[in-house]
Amino acid sequence: MEYLISESQLKLILSESNGNGNITEDLKQMFESVKQMLITNANVWGLNAKFLITWGAALGGMILPLKNWLEGQSTDLTQEQVYLLLLGIASNYYYDNSDFIRKVVDKIKDEGLMDIFKRLYSKSEELKRALEEFLRTIRISVSTNASIVSYAFILPILHDIYQLYDGVNPNESLKMIISRIIASGVVLIGGSILTTFIQKVISKLSGN
Repeated sequence: MEYLISESQLKLILSESNGNGNITEDLKQMFESVKQMLITNANVWGLNAKFLITWGAALGGMILPLKNWLEGQSTDLTQEQVYLLLLGIASNYYYDNSDFIRKVVDKIKDEGLMDIFKRLYSKSEELKRALEEFLRTIRISVSTNASIVSYAFILPILHDIYQLYDGVNPNESLKMIISRIIASGVVLIGGSILTTFIQKVISKLSGN
């Protein structure tokens, strides 16, 4: 079956991309932000989810666009509450443990945040569906939530990739992009798979 990503879905993905032009640093910052989220939840809410750090920038790529959205919705939330809500989303996609997810949701209920959490979850599903269709359009096989969100590191750096790609010297620019992603040390996908993936992403963004 041929999967076609709609213009609105591609715009949604690109709208979540807000890198500063430095792929390596953007990925490292994603990773550091995730670490801060996990540390805060452990220290403030007693929810130890540090095992999620193994997902590296894939977790940051999904969570940070949602954090930006969430902070734009309400100025009444504390930073600690923002991190709690994001942990509810992260544990749903990246950790298959119903007991732990229940503990997080109970904390969210205790804080009276279920309404905003439901809206945040809907936003996360919208983003995940757009990413899934994008991946299928470029013929990346995904069958589970985990396989979809493992590619989420791409979301905040799409503009970086597009800006760095040089159509005159495509091979050199591709090597540079791959080397910068690998240099971050926080992307889980291996070299050959990563190269194929980025080639397909560039082809899609370039309209080829």
